Parts: sequence; C-alpha cells; structure tokens
Amino acid sequence: TWGNLLESAMSCFPTLQFAHVQLYVNSTKTLEEYKKLEANYNTFVDAWASSGGADLAQGRAMFKEIVPNHTKSVEQYSSLNQDFIEQLIAGIGFRITAQHDGPNALSFLLTSKDPSGAPFLVTGPKQSSGPFHDKFDYFDRKHCTRHFAEHNNRQGVGVLAFKSLTEGGLIQLYQNYLEKHPNLLVFGGVREYPDPTLAGVSFKILEVAAFYRYDNGIRVDKPDMGTILRFVEEPTTGTFQNVILPGLESVPAEFGVATAAAYADHWVSNVHSRKDFLRVLEDVTGFVPKVDFNAGVVAAGEAIIESTVTGNTTSAGLATKQEALRDNSQIFLPINNALSEAGHVYLYLQEIGQGVQHIAVRVDDLCSTIQVANDIRNISGEGFSFLNIPRSYYGRLTAEDLVTVGASEKTAKAVVAQLQKAGLANAGGVVDLSITAEQIAALEVGEEFSKDFQANLAAIQSTVLRSRYVNMYKFLGDRFDEAAYLKIVRNQVLVDIQGQDVLFQIFTSCILQAEAHHEAPFLEFIERVCFPQTDVSGVVKPIKPGCGGFGIRNFLTLFLSIEVSKAMLEVDKARAEKNAAAEERAIKAVQLFTDQLDESNPILTAISDAMLAEAEAMEAADKTTDQNQIAKYQEMVAKFREAKERGQRDLQTCSDKYKQMMISVRLSAQ
Repeated sequence: TWGNLLESAMSCFPTLQFAHVQLYVNSTKTLEEYKKLEANYNTFVDAWASSGGADLAQGRAMFKEIVPNHTKSVEQYSSLNQDFIEQLIAGIGFRITAQHDGPNALSFLLTSKDPSGAPFLVTGPKQSSGPFHDKFDYFDRKHCTRHFAEHNNRQGVGVLAFKSLTEGGLIQLYQNYLEKHPNLLVFGGVREYPDPTLAGVSFKILEVAAFYRYDNGIRVDKPDMGTILRFVEEPTTGTFQNVILPGLESVPAEFGVATAAAYADHWVSNVHSRKDFLRVLEDVTGFVPKVDFNAGVVAAGEAIIESTVTGNTTSAGLATKQEALRDNSQIFLPINNALSEAGHVYLYLQEIGQGVQHIAVRVDDLCSTIQVANDIRNISGEGFSFLNIPRSYYGRLTAEDLVTVGASEKTAKAVVAQLQKAGLANAGGVVDLSITAEQIAALEVGEEFSKDFQANLAAIQSTVLRSRYVNMYKFLGDRFDEAAYLKIVRNQVLVDIQGQDVLFQIFTSCILQAEAHHEAPFLEFIERVCFPQTDVSGVVKPIKPGCGGFGIRNFLTLFLSIEVSKAMLEVDKARAEKNAAAEERAIKAVQLFTDQLDESNPILTAISDAMLAEAEAMEAADKTTDQNQIAKYQEMVAKFREAKERGQRDLQTCSDKYKQMMISVRLSAQ
C-alpha cells in the first residue's frame, strides 16, 4: 500500500543520482536515416584513426570516398539549424541505442559506448499523426507542444530526470512536494507502469514543474510549465530493470574506435530567482548549496549574474579513476540568475524563459575527444563547433618576460618587435602556435643586440615557446609536457585547478538554434583529473566525486566567452552589411571582454587560492580536538577569508571598470 511504501522510505530524502535528459525538437528523421549516418561515420572514423589522423586534406578525400553523395560544406559550416541527433552522432560518436515510435511522436535515445553514462532522449512530433495519445505519456507530442508554447517556440531541454535508489523514494518525494510545494505537482502523483511479465512489479515515475512562474519579476504561486523534473524508480527485477523508460525498444548500435564514454557531470539552469529554486530543491530533495559565485565574480561588461551550485551530499568514496569517471552519485546543479538587464542570462530569460542553459558531460580524455570533434567538423562539415576563447587566456609574451630570464631590456624589445614583424606574434604578444626554436634563433635583432641575444638564446627560446601556454604552466608546471599544453591551446580547452586536482572544460556553440541572434542552450564537455591523496599513514584516500570543483576562473571565462562570441558575430554581421561604425563598436566590445578576462585572471587566481586554503584550514580544525591547534587553524581561516574577500573586492572594482567602458561603447552608437 502507499502507506507501507511511505514507511519503507529510508529518510525524508531518497538517494538520487543522474538519470537522463529529454530534449524537444521540431522534427526528427527516421531511424533508417540516422543508422545510415552512424555506419558512414563508423567506417570513416575507423579508417581515419588507422591512418594516424593527421592530414585534414587526406581526411576529406577519405570521407568523400566513403560518402560520395555528401553535400555539406566545411567552409559553410554553421551551428545554426543543425539536427541535434546528427550532431551527437557525427561530433562525439553517440549512437541511437533505443527508440519509441509512438502514435504522434518519435523518440530516440542516444548514448555513448557506455549506455549507463549520459543518455540524451530526443523527442520530436510526427508531421502527420492520428488523434491517439501515447500510453507512455512522457513520449506524447503534447509535451513538445507544451514546451514550445512555454519557450517562445524554441527547441530545448525540457526534462531533467533523476533516479531514486531508495525503495519508496518517489512516494517520499511526492509527500515532500504535497507538504511544501503542492502547486508544482502538475501531473498528479506517482504513476506506475506495471511489468508485463511479473505481477506486482512496476516502473514508477513522478513528474513535477521545476520552477514557479514569474510575472514582471514577481513570483506567482503557479507552476512554470516549461521545464519538468522527472524522478524515476526502477524495479530490481523483471522487464523494466535497467531501462531508461518503459516504452523504449532497444536498437543495435556499433561504436567507432574513437568514441569516448561519456557521463553526466552537471546540469545548469537560468532562472528568475536562484533562491526560490534552491529552496524548492532543499525542501523536496535535501540538496544544499555547494559553491556560490557572487556578483563580483561573474560579470562581463554590463552583464552581471549570480550563480549557486547546489546538489546532494554523497558519502561515496571512489577507489579508481575509472570509478570516478563513471560515478553518477554526485548531483551538481548550478543555477544562474541575472542582476542586470544585459548579457546572456538576462536575454535568455527574456527570450526563452526559465530553463536549462547547458548540459555538462564528463569524459576521460577531453583534449582527444575535442580533437576528434574538431577534425570531424573540418572534414565533413558536421558535428559541433565551440565557443571562441581568446588566445591571451593561455598566455602572451612581453619584453619583461625576456628581461626576467637574462636579456637586456633593449634586446628584449628587439626580439618582441622582430617576432611581430615576422608574423610570429601579434601586437598583443600572442605567439604563433607553430613557431619553432629555429625561427626564434633566426630573428634579425640587429648587430647592437646580437651578442646579448646569442648569450641568452636558450632562455629566450624557452620563454617565447612557453609563452603560448604560460598562464597554465604557472599553476600546472611540468605535470604536462609541451605537446599536451599545445593540444589544450589548439582545441581551446579551458583549464583550472583546485588543490592538486585539474579541471578541463570546453563549451559548444549553441545547439537547437535557428537564428544567430537567438539565445539557445549549449553543451559542455569536462574532464576531472583527480590527484591521488594519502592520509598520515601513507594510504591512498578514496577519490571524492566532483574533484576539481567548478573552476572559479573558468566560470568567469565561460561568461566572458559567451559575450566575446556574440560580439564576434556582430563583427561579422556589420562587415556583411558594410556598416563600419557598427563593426568598430563590435571590435571594441571584443577587445574589452578580452582585456577584462586578462585583467581578471590574476585576481581570480588569488581568490581561488584563498578559497582552497580557507577550506583546508576549516577541515583541519574539524579533525582535531587540541584547542591550541583549533585556535591556530581558526586564525588561518580568518586570514584566508580576508584574502578571499579582498580578492572579491578587487574583482568587483575590475568588473565595474569594464562595465563603464562597455556603457561608453554602447552609448557611442546613439
């Protein structure tokens, strides 16, 4: 009975983990068409990998031979109006592993080569269908219609699904909603789908509205029907054991050799009130805030947001790197709201409404995964493109850098000038990635500086070569060799560090986007490199889920990169329209965002270091009973907290400075 099930729930909050996401799209192709695409890419990627995968021209010739009727142009590639299923297939090697061919909609389940990883369920309405409803309601086209109506006719992520590992967990969740947020129970209670072969066994589903509705910035006690939270509870036996959803029929799938296994890492939402959504999640699921990014940290020009990462508390200890990669137990849900009437988050809310900003997927080797994705796009004109990251994010060369390693000031300036004259560095000191030590040695610095140049040549060469990635090298050192660093830079991967853990991230251009000026969701790919830690006796500690954190540097870099990419589109648009004034303003905006990123980086480093030191001191204080030691650690906590707060004040000053500069650029158009 329901009463017995409620009593069997282990606590007020069931144990949850990531399950799947469901996207609603305008239309889909047939399974046959997608499977043909998969077969073509399997054949090509395997052949490309066997050839060493170095020459793009050779790759294009190979692809044309395998797919002679391919019509998409590499030169004309655009992220606009892409078939998201095709992007997953071509770009990162996902395959259709199940489908539901319903009376009025088609749904496809796409997974990486590990089906337990990060499942994407994509549903599109059939162009012609009868009046019949789907007995598996979550596949019915009415949900496409509802999603489009709530999101200004935009495609997007409509459902975030979580799996309960607690028997009776969905009943407990329902009770929590009933007691504290009944208006979000828009689809009734827990629905059961009986197993067709075993009596008394069923698959359970609870669906609720994620957010409250807002009218003119004021919350009303009505549900926002645009985004749904789905909770599922699988039976431990029978037909529905280990299935994503009842009604999905398995489809054979073959994966190419270069396909990476991918897993859910975090799901990000843009909302009107961050605090409201945090309260709902805490009341119903027990999720609590993990990280706060305040307004001083997250600002780009006039755009200002706040963000909080919330999630469950898991005691999981992971013994190996592979366990950490595959772990679904740690749920992270970053939540953003806008504090100014400018920028991506504000415009997203204005255009689309509250909803999912991006889905983050974790992989084992991010640089290799993105290298394949970039190669595929440059060979076939299909797959994903990624946000533009200013090269200065990774490092630049100054004359002072050369003086530091022994060159005279005049020699240093001559070297920089000759690098720029030879086209090996730009005016901002960004050095060409393909530069060689021989090219540096061949620089004509003039007789006056030749002796000093030759005497310090080895140091000059090393400094110039390292300048291409020096910002990363400063906090990662020799953990990576030059080839690895350059692979990061070439693929525009973001890098951050928390303690000894390293975080690699990259963000796609918008997905499901029809027009360049439309706001739209995107994907993130992430790799967490967990540094082995030992206790006092030398025993290796278990790996914590989510090691590497969220990258305070990268959080601001993402925000700025979104604005840089949009400004660069404005540059292209202005050039196409031959609007010189608009082009000049857009170029100034790109430069301002880039300058803000460069100026913010050392401040962010100081904040990050202080946050980590503060957390370590607090942890040390909690682990001792010695009052003298506790007092010492408390002093350290206060010291590092002050350093963190000082850094946040400095960052706020920096943000205010660029805000005023961006206002001046905007006003120049009036």
